[in-house]
Amino acid sequence: MKCNHRRHSSFAQNRIAITTTAFAVLLCSKLGYSSTIPYTYTCNFSTNDLIIIAGDHTHLRLSNTQNEGELCTLIRITAETQWSPVARSYDGGYWEVSAGEYSGMVSFPCPIGGDERSEEEELKCTIDDNKLYYTALDFSCSSETTHCDVKIPPLTNIVPNQSYALKPYTRSDVPPNYQIARLLEMGTFGVTRSDLYNSAMWGPDNNQKLGFKMATWVDDQINSIQPEYHREFYRRRINSRQLINWPSNTFYQPCEANSRWRRFALTLKDIANTVMFVKVAGYETTGPFLMIMDGYVRTMIIEWPTVTSSLGNVLNVADSTSYLICNGFFGAYPSETLGGGVLLDYYGNNGCLEISIGNPEIWLNLEIMALAGFDPPPVLDMTSLSNTDLVPINEHDFQNTVLLTENYKYEHASGDEWLLTISLSNIQTEVCESIPYPWGNLAPTVIDTPIFALLPSNYGSGYALYDPHTRLLENTVEYPAFDGGGTNQTNSNDFVMCSNVPRSFQNEEQCRLSTNPSACHTQKSDLVPNGVGVVVCGSHGEVSNDPTIGAGFTFRNRIGDAFRPSVYVTQSRTIWSILALFAKDQLRQRMAFAFSQFIVIAPVSLNNMDLSEHIVQWYDIFTRNAFGNYFDILKECSFSTLMGQMYTYIGSRSKLFMEEIFETTVYPDENFAREIMQLFTVGLEQLNLDGTLVLDHDGNPVPVYDNDDVLEFARAWTGFQFYPKGRGNVENGKGRSLMFNDAMTIAVKSRDPFPKMDLNDGYIGDRYPLCADLASPSFLTKGAKYRLLGTSSYPELHDDSDDWIDGVVNFAGVDYNVTRMVLDPASSSLYQKLCQPNQMAECDFGAIVYLPSNLECDGMECLVDTVRVVQVTDTIFYEYVRSPCVYQSFFANAKTVKSNLVEQAILYGSTRGQMCADPRVEEAAEACCNFGMPTWIVRGCHYTGERMTFAGAEKKCTTVCDFSRFSFVSCDGCCNFDAYFWSNADCHLQIKINKKGKAAIVHNIADGDYTYVDMSVHGETSTYYFGVKWKGSGTFPSPDTNCNEGMCALSIDGTACLCDTKVVESPVFDGSSFPTGEEILSNLHIGSPPPDMFESGFYSVSSQSTTEVKLYYKSSSVDEFAIDSIFEVQEHGVVHYLKNMKSEVYILQSSNGSQTEHAFRNPPHFVSLVDPTLRDAYHETDAVLKHYLHHDNAAPFIAKQLLKRFGKSNPSPQYVRTVATAFRDGSYVWADGTDSVSFGTGEYGNMASTAAAIMLHSEARSAVLDMDPAEGSIREPLIKVIGFMRSMEYTHEIPLQEIMFSQLYQRIGQMAHDTRSIFSFFPPDYAPNGRINEASLVSPEASLMTSDKIIALMNGLLSLGKFGLSYCQYGFGAYISWTCSLPVGKSHHGSAIGNFNYVPTDLNSDAAIDEMATLLTAGRLDNLNRDWARAFYHNPADKEYAVIQAIQQLVLMPEFHTTDIIERTGLNREPIEDPEPSSGEDYKAVVFLMLSGGFDSYNMLVPHSECDPVSGDHEDLFDQYREMRGSMALNKELGQINPINATKTDQPCKSMGLHSRFSALRDLYDDGDALFLANVGIMNEPISKDNWQEKTPTQLFAHSAQMDETYRLDIKKDAGDTGVLGRMAGVLKQNGHAVSSISIDTAAKALSGHPDKAPPVAVLRGSGFGTIEPFEGSKPVAEILNGATTQSSGFFGDTFSDAVYQALKDNELFQSVLSQHQVDPSSGFGNTILDQKLSLLSRLIKGRAERGVTRDFFFAERIGFDHHSEAVSLLGGSFAEVDDALDSFSKEMKSQGNWDDVTVVVVSDFGRTLTPNSNDGTDHGWAGNYFMVGGSLDGGKIMGKYPSDLTEEGEVNIDRGRLIPTHSWDAVWNGVAQWSGVITESDLNEVLPNRRSFCGDGMLFSEADLYGNGESNYVICYNW
Repeated sequence: MKCNHRRHSSFAQNRIAITTTAFAVLLCSKLGYSSTIPYTYTCNFSTNDLIIIAGDHTHLRLSNTQNEGELCTLIRITAETQWSPVARSYDGGYWEVSAGEYSGMVSFPCPIGGDERSEEEELKCTIDDNKLYYTALDFSCSSETTHCDVKIPPLTNIVPNQSYALKPYTRSDVPPNYQIARLLEMGTFGVTRSDLYNSAMWGPDNNQKLGFKMATWVDDQINSIQPEYHREFYRRRINSRQLINWPSNTFYQPCEANSRWRRFALTLKDIANTVMFVKVAGYETTGPFLMIMDGYVRTMIIEWPTVTSSLGNVLNVADSTSYLICNGFFGAYPSETLGGGVLLDYYGNNGCLEISIGNPEIWLNLEIMALAGFDPPPVLDMTSLSNTDLVPINEHDFQNTVLLTENYKYEHASGDEWLLTISLSNIQTEVCESIPYPWGNLAPTVIDTPIFALLPSNYGSGYALYDPHTRLLENTVEYPAFDGGGTNQTNSNDFVMCSNVPRSFQNEEQCRLSTNPSACHTQKSDLVPNGVGVVVCGSHGEVSNDPTIGAGFTFRNRIGDAFRPSVYVTQSRTIWSILALFAKDQLRQRMAFAFSQFIVIAPVSLNNMDLSEHIVQWYDIFTRNAFGNYFDILKECSFSTLMGQMYTYIGSRSKLFMEEIFETTVYPDENFAREIMQLFTVGLEQLNLDGTLVLDHDGNPVPVYDNDDVLEFARAWTGFQFYPKGRGNVENGKGRSLMFNDAMTIAVKSRDPFPKMDLNDGYIGDRYPLCADLASPSFLTKGAKYRLLGTSSYPELHDDSDDWIDGVVNFAGVDYNVTRMVLDPASSSLYQKLCQPNQMAECDFGAIVYLPSNLECDGMECLVDTVRVVQVTDTIFYEYVRSPCVYQSFFANAKTVKSNLVEQAILYGSTRGQMCADPRVEEAAEACCNFGMPTWIVRGCHYTGERMTFAGAEKKCTTVCDFSRFSFVSCDGCCNFDAYFWSNADCHLQIKINKKGKAAIVHNIADGDYTYVDMSVHGETSTYYFGVKWKGSGTFPSPDTNCNEGMCALSIDGTACLCDTKVVESPVFDGSSFPTGEEILSNLHIGSPPPDMFESGFYSVSSQSTTEVKLYYKSSSVDEFAIDSIFEVQEHGVVHYLKNMKSEVYILQSSNGSQTEHAFRNPPHFVSLVDPTLRDAYHETDAVLKHYLHHDNAAPFIAKQLLKRFGKSNPSPQYVRTVATAFRDGSYVWADGTDSVSFGTGEYGNMASTAAAIMLHSEARSAVLDMDPAEGSIREPLIKVIGFMRSMEYTHEIPLQEIMFSQLYQRIGQMAHDTRSIFSFFPPDYAPNGRINEASLVSPEASLMTSDKIIALMNGLLSLGKFGLSYCQYGFGAYISWTCSLPVGKSHHGSAIGNFNYVPTDLNSDAAIDEMATLLTAGRLDNLNRDWARAFYHNPADKEYAVIQAIQQLVLMPEFHTTDIIERTGLNREPIEDPEPSSGEDYKAVVFLMLSGGFDSYNMLVPHSECDPVSGDHEDLFDQYREMRGSMALNKELGQINPINATKTDQPCKSMGLHSRFSALRDLYDDGDALFLANVGIMNEPISKDNWQEKTPTQLFAHSAQMDETYRLDIKKDAGDTGVLGRMAGVLKQNGHAVSSISIDTAAKALSGHPDKAPPVAVLRGSGFGTIEPFEGSKPVAEILNGATTQSSGFFGDTFSDAVYQALKDNELFQSVLSQHQVDPSSGFGNTILDQKLSLLSRLIKGRAERGVTRDFFFAERIGFDHHSEAVSLLGGSFAEVDDALDSFSKEMKSQGNWDDVTVVVVSDFGRTLTPNSNDGTDHGWAGNYFMVGGSLDGGKIMGKYPSDLTEEGEVNIDRGRLIPTHSWDAVWNGVAQWSGVITESDLNEVLPNRRSFCGDGMLFSEADLYGNGESNYVICYNW
């Protein structure tokens, strides 16, 4: 009997491992339903008592709640009183399924007897009545009744004492303020009084129409509040001092308005420069003295400077001696104020001391300067300027920040700096003109010549020093710089780069035609002229900086700017923090933050992480489109250079390109193709619209895609590259060439042009019209698009030669006479539309012009089939952009086209030059015969570069030639044409079919002769396969069957079948019945142009058309259902025009040409094989993105992602459905029966409607749902910090700090722009042990509730409440002062960046605490904790200090940290017992070392020498390895591989090779302390190439899935949500061992065990463990406030409180242990993160006795092994780091005497492909090679089996060198478990639930195998 039981409720959720037949029979027994008459149950709201449902009652009638504030829940209770949610009714609504176990498909036994089975059930149930089937829990509700009926799964006695029950709750009369606070808590970064008491929004009576007001608030946030963009905020405030001209920007010159002047001598830019103090002869004792910098007098001083040593000795600064200027602690020096602190490196080698004179005032005595030999400097006379001409700069002035709250405005000016508001050029002409170079020419020279000014008397007279600051242009999309930055470029002799933004989809609609003679361009061709007529474009947020703002942000550029590098990294985080705190568009900012957490870039992973602008620009994609369309987000992200770098597809190139250009076989990078699906659009598993899983007949989730899909889509992400020219006006720290800020472009030549299958077994390009079907001429039809080129005739979206630019002379000195397509102003309608003449008959050229209707052709327009560039006036050109269309891969009546490369092919023997072309498409030129000279041809193009159809060529030629040579008799302006020409030779299309049934296109020019055929379609060389869906049974001619015994020819290499083809086209609908919209969408795949693009009357509307479907047929046709008829149908608001045709490709029998049964649908493709264009590559990319977005999974997947980021960890299916529907339909309506508010545009993917649905759904707004224990979430730590600051009215106290927060990510696990992984801050499906896990719920944020992070969060919050934002007592602020004492009664503090200004509105203690509870917990706080907080507020006489005391209590309460309502018992939680000290004997430790990302282990362990013979042409296995690995292969001759002995086990080589950077590992191996694990990976059971897909029920090759499987090692999910080490620890604990589980830096699933068995997991920071500090008694207070709760209390609050208890205990224990134990310095631990982690583990092992443990299980991770690019170099460094750390660890363990007691198992997500990708990296694989180290190992050997054949013919290579494992991880952990003390068969089976699937000889490694001791295995195998 086989019974699939994995999804059965009572099994899966209670973690009972069924291992015997008896239990299996019990589970699958014939359990029936109760009576068909339902049993009625009703919640009792008068008592709120639990109502138990009788065990045999499974057909229920449940009464709905009747009133608002009532909640009735149906739950399942286990013996352990664990409650799991089933369903609920609330606020008078119908019953609905709850989130959790019952929210999706649950298992039901088949009902007994046919009479009780419905027809649907009969279909689901097989003849075997024991079979389980799967269905959704479905309520039957009627609007006429007050109840709902439902059938619930019967409970079995596998878990005893289970029952269903009803649990009622009431929460009526919730104050309006609480309800408003709930809305604001969800939709903002924190509740503020100004929002809470906003009378304009809520009115004087905030309870009246409150729902409508809430909807109005959401509407205002979406539609009325002006957006605050991060890039604009940054750029406005860039006023960094600039000591040099940069390629990106210039600065205001001294005499210009907006130049800046200062009174102090030194700035931060002087750090690391030298200063010299000089005494002048005659003034040695009295002064003044000179202060010299850069060879110039910077200022003069009266007092000779001294320094004070650390011993208090006053020392003179030496005369005429150079000293370096130091930056001091945290880079706080020099202080940029008059008299501020300055440090000199007095002793050298950073021996810095503060000088006595501070930062000196600017002062000059020209006579003494002359006496010292210095020429007088330029001095401007400003003495007569008025207060408005020279104004003090307000260093803290944020008054221009109109969108920010009052808390971010200041009124302070230091009087040390001024801004010149007028030009002095005409006032101080002589001085201005005398200012020396570089000022006059803006040259790229350091600005070292000081320029001075005399100040007016009202400014104290004296002098000021010119202070050059960054100057940026306004260059936005809406207002591009009219000269494109050309003036700066010209004035700087081309050093400052042009700022004109490359045209892209982001700005093309708003570009402008410049009339500025200095206008410049950034086109790819440098030959395009600058000046009048250049098209100028801007970019979003590229505003100018505001010189009136004082201190601001820093702008980094390429040259000489090493100023405080930490500033550059953190500026973007500070900007985010400021806007989160103070911006008014809070919902927009929350949406943006939500998007950023699942569309992730990790700045630390970028090469240019030290730049700020491109980070904030990236983030603004989310800010700008927060309420726009998700397609725009997806597209902008996909073209972002940051995304291209992060996901390594920038630079990915097609296999064709790499073979053609570099003659190497590599594949496109797969990284982005995988992650854009998994993370951004569709997820891993198929979902219903309500977000529940789609299950197969065995109850397994159905994957959305497989690796074949990834391979297909990887080809769609080829060709992406940086725009080839850099530009100015943006931050660019890497130089002139790379452009990080602008959208990537596509290099068409490296783009894969072939068809690509989609996720639905269709093709990218389905439903698009065929290019052959476009109305002719398409360039004159309605909707035709034209793009302004200005004076350039050079197209941007077509690939034309530079030789065609007017006036350009080519390399041979030829200036071609280029012929243009010139429009006639007098008669051309197209001219009128493009010119758009005004009343003066002057053209008003638009950037983009769409033809509003079909136009009549005129003159030459009537003679051409299509156009590329048209000339409108003598100087203005437009480019025609054909609408998206597709080409068919196979077509009838093909003709041969030949390029001028045929000439080269004939002369030089290359295989290039000719191919087949579709005669219906305009993609080649004419080649007319010259009958007198048959090898010469005649051309007469209408314009240079003209393309036409074959029919068009025939019109132009008497005869189209089948020419063989390119020699022209006549070609007037058409000679230089390097594309293809039509010939009259027929051409035949063939197909190449590989063993997997994939196809490659072959063009047969002359009956099997492929001479001179382009290699992309060459019969012998083409291996450019794509997926096809074979018709019928799916069979195809295969090389494995000799191509179906001769049906086709076998390819030369024997790997494919070469077949003849025939295209068969026929109508789909024949008129027998009129099809529905669903039938049309399911059966029609070929699109059509809209009927109105054809001439009037060409199509007629059928009278059979319905409101759902319109049918158009040719007016000339008698058959309305002809092949060219068009159906119009809508789907989710998108109108589709579909042709009534199917096109199929049939395989022909080679012997007689007859049609066989083998066929597939004709694949479309966007990029022409004959005439590829950038235009079509863009169209294909759009189609790919739309396919992802319109996939059925996208709406529910994106809905769930967003809901989790808005505080709904477990949204109900109904909630998900509503949000997904709002996303899909593009609309959402809030209504209460009286009022309504509508949201959205009606477009699919609209985010305004989606956001409104998230915010306004009843599940979000119902206050009583806070009572549901399963509802809510743990709040994100960063939102708690920001929310606390907002609620307590944080105000900035000092100038804008580039660094506000200090190391938030390291401390609390979250900070904006500090993500470390593509999976963001927390895994979306993380389920912590305890009530959440047992209820089958998730809590992503709980993954950050590790002991160290809880302590750090509590410390930071307590410090915030006490000191403001400071570093004091582990505060979150950056350091600014050492002082941390707090005067009693004072909340403002000198060491704080900012402070809290909150004072309760009403000082009465009850009112004050209620207000604080409303602000911080949205009113959730219970009376017990209110009383506690009130006591702290009430006691002190000083109410300001009382607030500090109260809020410090509030932030320790679970109601602040979660969105639960807590129901307390009044008792403390069960104390965690202190460990009993142990003797340290019988101690063992296992370290799980994760090299995350999937490390390339086939470059760690490689074949070396003395290898077994291999088949084929390879010399040996190393030769195979070298060929397969290509650019990845290590070189023996260069010493990159060290040999190791492999003779102890059966391996293919006697000597294997180890990467040379693993020198210490090699020594350990030679010493017998290390062994390798060859070809290991995740497996369900032993598999082969023939069955691995059906026998591996997991998402292979996906990081998250494979990491999860590696941690759990429970592929069948038999052991619930536990990890392999957690189960091992649980068994050992049950067997009497004192066990500890410790993870470093992250909550590791591998350590998670059943809470009743395994020890809790402690998580420590790699750098150690903090302490809880900020007030005396914090620890006991935290314990009291997180005391014991009832079963009705919220799961999330309970989980948080458990974690607090554990953290406090861990804190106490580990602080003690770590303070006592340090590592031996001679062990040599370095400063890398891995060194720190292993050093920490070493100290813990050393303190094992104090910790009282006999068994330790550790988890440590080293990230960064996902090497999709530059893998060889990156791997070397990573390997060296791992090797060094393990070397130090082994030395330390030996020093401690613990080396024999420790085993380190080195693991990774998966292996990688053997074959490289085009970025010199590798992609996700499967099996890999790993290793173990430890003193007890029987090392010096390789366990497992290294593959003996690495090629694709090998037994384990499935594709691209993805290798099937020969051993499972079960094999490894089996031996480790035995060594650690897991002995019995039952215990081993509990640790490794799947080990009995590997009972073959050698399939499991025993302790004897790994350690040389113990017994071999005896395994009882599965027989099912």
